[in-house]
Amino acid sequence: VEWYKKSAAQGNAWAQKNLGVHYEYGLGVKKDQAKAFELYKKAALQGRADSQYRLSMMYEKGVGTVKNSAEAKRWLEKSAENGDSDAQAHLGMQYLLGWTDTVKNPIKAREWLEKAANSNNVMAQAGLGYIYLYGVDAGTNFQKAKRWLKAAADKGNAWAQYNLGTMYGKGKGVVKDEYQAFNYFKMSAKQGNTDAQRSLAFAYLMGTGTAKNPKKAYDQMIKLARDGDVASMGMVALMYEEGTGILKSFKKAAYWYKKASQKGYVWAQMKLGYLYFNGKGVKKSTKKALSLWKEAAIGGNALAQRNMGIAYYYGGNGIKKNMKKAAYWMKKSYENGNEDAKKKWNELKLWKYE
Repeated sequence: VEWYKKSAAQGNAWAQKNLGVHYEYGLGVKKDQAKAFELYKKAALQGRADSQYRLSMMYEKGVGTVKNSAEAKRWLEKSAENGDSDAQAHLGMQYLLGWTDTVKNPIKAREWLEKAANSNNVMAQAGLGYIYLYGVDAGTNFQKAKRWLKAAADKGNAWAQYNLGTMYGKGKGVVKDEYQAFNYFKMSAKQGNTDAQRSLAFAYLMGTGTAKNPKKAYDQMIKLARDGDVASMGMVALMYEEGTGILKSFKKAAYWYKKASQKGYVWAQMKLGYLYFNGKGVKKSTKKALSLWKEAAIGGNALAQRNMGIAYYYGGNGIKKNMKKAAYWMKKSYENGNEDAKKKWNELKLWKYE
């Protein structure tokens, strides 16, 4: 550290950067992030790309200095242009996922991620694999997706492990292998990836790639639900409703459907509507059921749309009979794949009210 201090004082950019790292993390010196910021800035002004990246991150997070998004972006772009792979990866991810209020730009995302991925940057490899898997900027390319996701997954990237698991689970560009999918989900889940943890719970629930174990599925789902994962809240509610992996309880099912509904989960709104309609776990209320179904219908749930079509056709329970609205919702429902809505469309001759 003393040698770094002497060299940094003489204006050596490499020493300034390394001394900055020591101050940022408290390595051999008292932690001082403001001092680290000063040292990174000195080295950045001399053109060190790695210091420019570190400076950018401090501006972005407001560490060692006042948060400044414009300065963060300026130094990040400068660093990326000067060849720092971490900066290129970070910039690519900003354009891919809209981090730090960046306007998404899939083409720019791929350009920067390709540069960083070819420099062996793990985050960039995971991001590039995602782009090819889902065809974010063009068509899908499963061969390239597998190549980049495996490169990142083998280095321990949890996001890549999850996406590679998805490829094997669905047979996208690879021979479907539920055992492989389960193993990748498990690796990713251990690192805290929520999507992987949820997929692991589904695997235990359905017995895909592992022995069926509803109790393990419930234990996994309830943790995620308590941590605020909306999809898991819905699944926990369904498990209570059906008595899968846990003792059946309509009251607890209603509790978790409500939690998920309050966060805008339309499927949960539809399911909670049925509990109110049938008086299971809650006081029976057709009005509340219809109110929930209307929310879910607006949110795009086909079954709720079908229910609203029927509600407007017959009227009652706070709903005024309205054939145009009945036709509108029934048509929406069958266009979204509900077969019963298609039957009702013809049986009730709703086509007359378009």
